[in-house]
Amino acid sequence: MGDLCADFDSIVDLDGKHLQQGRLDGIRDGKILGLREGWDSGTRHGFNLGSEIGFYAGCALVWKHYADRDPALFSERGRRGISAIQKAIDEFPVLNPGDESLQDRLTALRSKFKAVSAMLGVRYQNEAKEESSAFAF
Repeated sequence: MGDLCADFDSIVDLDGKHLQQGRLDGIRDGKILGLREGWDSGTRHGFNLGSEIGFYAGCALVWKHYADRDPALFSERGRRGISAIQKAIDEFPVLNPGDESLQDRLTALRSKFKAVSAMLGVRYQNEAKEESSAFAF
């Protein structure tokens, strides 16, 4: 009877050991997967943010070029708006993603861009078109 109890205890201990080892393996693998997913997500969001800021910077640069070439093309208010966009882009915390004001600054830059582009009479088309969810047969 003693051998049977010892055998049963070793089976219970073996199950507990495998359970503990599986838990440790899961924690280790979860950390690795979390780092990979975090890297991928951060890269994707950083690319999107950089593309958006670059778009605004490019537009402001072209507008400024044309405003310098032909001062009568845009009003004084429009030229000040272009300068305000360029200043906001220069002050944008692109190298500090942990900056708490980043989202507020991005919202302000978007608003400024929309206001200035409307003021200048410039229309742009967003390339990121939503795909239709309706199926056509």
